[in-house]
Amino acid sequence: MRKTDIDTIKTVLSGSLLSGKGENQVTRVITDSREAAAGDVFFALKGERNDGHDYLKQVLGNGTRALVVSDEEKTLKALEGFDEKDSVDVVLVEDTKRSLQLLSKWYLTTLDLKANIGVTGSVGKTSTRDFLYFVLSEKYKTARSIKNFNNSFGLPLSILSFDEDIEAAVIELGMDGKGSIDLLAELVRPETAVITNVGLSHLENFPEEGRQGILNTKLEITNYFDDDSTLIVNDANDMLKGLDMKARGIKGSIIRVGEDEGCDFSVDQVRDRGTEGISFRLLHEGRYYDVDLAVPGAHNAINAALAIACGVRYGLTVEEAVRGLGNVELTEKRLTLKEKDGRRIIDDTYNAAPDSVKSAINTLMASPVGEGGRRILVTGDMGELGTEAISGHKSVGAYAYEKGIDVLLAIGEMSRNTLEGWLEKAKETGHEIVKGCEVPEVYIDTVTGQGAEHFKDIEMVINGIKDHTHEGDCILFKASRFMHLERIVKHLLEE
Repeated sequence: MRKTDIDTIKTVLSGSLLSGKGENQVTRVITDSREAAAGDVFFALKGERNDGHDYLKQVLGNGTRALVVSDEEKTLKALEGFDEKDSVDVVLVEDTKRSLQLLSKWYLTTLDLKANIGVTGSVGKTSTRDFLYFVLSEKYKTARSIKNFNNSFGLPLSILSFDEDIEAAVIELGMDGKGSIDLLAELVRPETAVITNVGLSHLENFPEEGRQGILNTKLEITNYFDDDSTLIVNDANDMLKGLDMKARGIKGSIIRVGEDEGCDFSVDQVRDRGTEGISFRLLHEGRYYDVDLAVPGAHNAINAALAIACGVRYGLTVEEAVRGLGNVELTEKRLTLKEKDGRRIIDDTYNAAPDSVKSAINTLMASPVGEGGRRILVTGDMGELGTEAISGHKSVGAYAYEKGIDVLLAIGEMSRNTLEGWLEKAKETGHEIVKGCEVPEVYIDTVTGQGAEHFKDIEMVINGIKDHTHEGDCILFKASRFMHLERIVKHLLEE
């Protein structure tokens, strides 16, 4: 963040000065009291469990001399007895979270941006954001959302972390329910929006509208478009295919990226090399381009093509955009390859939906194993699937069996359906399926040797994973974030 005085922040937020003269200058916005230091402005946010106003003394003790607060009583109490309280600038506002959002909106307008891009989608938005960052970095000084900060709290912090001299911003917009993306789009005002897909994530928030409700909410990213704005969509997705912007009253133009030659950018000949990455052919304006991507997952061919399309939109050649993709490093816990004691571990623990798990299974099946090694899928519950929860989990289990996964470890209450899907598909073959034990629940196909196990929670898996796997195995970890499968990965990597 560029150096800004508190008086300016007070004016932007329509706040009042509770203490100080407003002369302190700050270069960083924080909401975590543990990170407080000189030169910061601390926003005292009120959450369900914690109230930032309860940590003001700690913040002041760490050297911070600028505060944005909404609880006058707690703030004045924190200042009592503080020897340097005359040096502390305190801005009083009605709502600190909304003020954080408004400050980020203002800050973005102060930047001399040549490209302001918003990215959303049911799955793949973080990877696509990362692809966009490396593509645009070939031509512009680019900034992207930090970590996984894509909601009404994290997105403002991402924006406020941008350097003042950036030329391009790539900002990820996450979705909770109806209106959630509109709120974020109102802050970002993207001139170009990228929608990776419309899947099943958050389906439980749309019991009546179903996926159409998810699509409508994703399209909120275009609510602040003008005639010069551009929407880039994955035309291979059934909900986005043939999207008619005019019929929906969306201003601007559309760029379609898909698998049909009629798209503006068309992808074919996708080759999944497992953990080694992928390759594909891209068709644009009658010319073919070969693309090699050192990122696992065949689904990333479309995501990479979306980034290339956006790069071309901002003056890069396809060759320059492809070169940028050669520098990609994805955010942690997304198809990250790790190795320990001869085991190859694919860490994709951040999130999951049925389609993304199936894509990850394809990557696992294309990945090499050592001598005597097996391909093992460790998966767990997938959240926010609504009425599709049971069928979605079953489809993953069936797909795992059908693709030849050697061992399926399903964890969690809902993942009992993943095991059921595996069993149903296995029984369709007419093979003898033997039940091993009750806890964990174990089944083995006596013909193929494939096995499936169900665990109620991850503790049993953590305790037994090292004995359950051996040198040469390739192990994929994939589930919704709340399952915390990263704990199992961490245990495997420990000495």
